[in-house]
Amino acid sequence: METAAVTRDQSCGGSPEGVAVLNVRRVPHLLVFGGLEKSRSTRDGSLVSLVAILASNASLQLPDCCYDLLTLSEPNSSRVWHWVKFALIFIAGLSALLAVAGLSYQALASARDRRRFPPPGKLVDVGGYSLHLYCTGSAAPTVILSARYFAFPYWSGVQPRIAEFTTVCSYDAAWHGWSDGGRAPLTSTQEAEDLHRLLQRAAVAPPYILVADSQSQFDARVYVGQHQQEVGGVVLADAVQDDFVAKIDEIGGKEWERMLDEGASTLRLQMWLAPLGVPRLLGWCADTSPPARIAALNTALACRTTSFRGIWFDASSFDEDLREARAAGTFRDLPLVVISRDPKRVDTDHGAWAEKFNPIWVESQKDLSKLSSHSSQVIAYGCGHNIPLDCPDVIAAAVRKVVATSNTGGQLQ
Repeated sequence: METAAVTRDQSCGGSPEGVAVLNVRRVPHLLVFGGLEKSRSTRDGSLVSLVAILASNASLQLPDCCYDLLTLSEPNSSRVWHWVKFALIFIAGLSALLAVAGLSYQALASARDRRRFPPPGKLVDVGGYSLHLYCTGSAAPTVILSARYFAFPYWSGVQPRIAEFTTVCSYDAAWHGWSDGGRAPLTSTQEAEDLHRLLQRAAVAPPYILVADSQSQFDARVYVGQHQQEVGGVVLADAVQDDFVAKIDEIGGKEWERMLDEGASTLRLQMWLAPLGVPRLLGWCADTSPPARIAALNTALACRTTSFRGIWFDASSFDEDLREARAAGTFRDLPLVVISRDPKRVDTDHGAWAEKFNPIWVESQKDLSKLSSHSSQVIAYGCGHNIPLDCPDVIAAAVRKVVATSNTGGQLQ
């Protein structure tokens, strides 16, 4: 019978007589892993070196330490695998326990918020999901306050002022505020369709004066493109202009692109962690600005699981929104008032890039006036990007001008 002998070296602590005999015929099939071969048929299930197998008729003298590396006993391997399995089961169990705790925490906190802050308006079914609509005032035309984020707190300073002279409605887009989650991803075309269905089913009659801020101007353009006969005028509050993003992308280059990618990764992470209550627990959705009652309401709405998905959909749909708005065209000859923030108030959301981007933003506001042949621009000195929060009186005054023009058919004053 062919054998290969591996002798332990006495200098390593073995005895000269200690010889391990390996039957090569008993090792017909070998699996190679990093230089070691595992025999499927050796009597003790040991790991042996390829060197030991090739030396089939020779006695190869190796140090005892090397022999120990070449022969791992089955009991030791079993004990290691036992502890590995135990660790994996422990980690899986702990993860499941934390997930259940997080889901319960978010569900209970959200239910508490709903009891504490019931919707001020009504929920209207628009086809499988409901949107929140809040209308005040009387007379025509009806002013529609449109923002991609939860509308009621954002327009809370504007709506009472407009309600003094006409009907005004604010609403929460799908995934935001008190509204349900709707279709996804949410683009300007879907926003316009949701709004039209909402106003029809709530029996809010046209004509409408559309008030939109920032990215919502894309939604307003698509709505006018689909239902121009229902719209009597438009007010834009520091809205983003079509070419602005292309211009800042050119200036920012790869560094700006990297920052955008990091921001998108953060939004995506928050969206996935929201059902587990992590953003709520860590205060990512907390509003600490005064007054306390509005801050608590903003926090309750922002910490909803659907809100994080809505923010992600809004951010990721920008390019498609722009494409759809361009396809819809302009506001034609509708009365249009463009309200722009104070040129000296830099938008801090862009961090270190704000100073570079500010002149481009200021210049782009002039181009918004070109969306209608019947337009004017108002500079809201002392106001930042969030004009509805900073200067609600400016919004109300602009709306009053458009309402008067719509009713009389005259020129903007």
